[in-house]
Amino acid sequence: MGGNMNNNVTGAFFHHFVEDMEDHPLVIQESVACVVRFNTRGVGQSTGSSTVTAWEERDDIISVCNYVLERCNIQKIIFIGYSCGSLLTSGVADLIPQVHSFVAISYPKGWWASWLFSNHYKEVLPSKKPKLFILGTSDQFASTDSFSVWFDDVLKEPKKLQIYDGDHFWFGMEVKLLETVKKWMVNQILSTI
Repeated sequence: MGGNMNNNVTGAFFHHFVEDMEDHPLVIQESVACVVRFNTRGVGQSTGSSTVTAWEERDDIISVCNYVLERCNIQKIIFIGYSCGSLLTSGVADLIPQVHSFVAISYPKGWWASWLFSNHYKEVLPSKKPKLFILGTSDQFASTDSFSVWFDDVLKEPKKLQIYDGDHFWFGMEVKLLETVKKWMVNQILSTI
């Protein structure tokens, strides 16, 4: 989630996991039963209108999760959110018991983003669920310094922050993101077996 469902980051993750399911159906079937991407309200061909603070879009994520849980035989959900999608998924993770963990790529935590999204930040704070935040050192919507202070001082947990020499959009670095997230996901899944 983030931008729209066809951008380079969201598309790379979706296609990678779908191809994994096709190439290794017996191995993947036990751990990943369903891969979903979608546009929130007002994005692409989705109906409705987006909101300035993206608060109502949280309901879209909860609705999609409920839809998937009703139709797929899955026990755990791992969110991988990008940009605003990372803000939304991390904020609703504790509202959905089946969410095991979440990944936030290019989490929008900068001056301008804070002005719009500050209410979302407090939703992440109490979560005890495993989480991985990935931020590029040249992100146009988040300051690595302010993000690191927020992460270290406010979240007060073992550092799960990976910073690469990339910007908010990760053009040409999609494989590096996939490798980082897959390695972290495997560790998360294996730690619960």
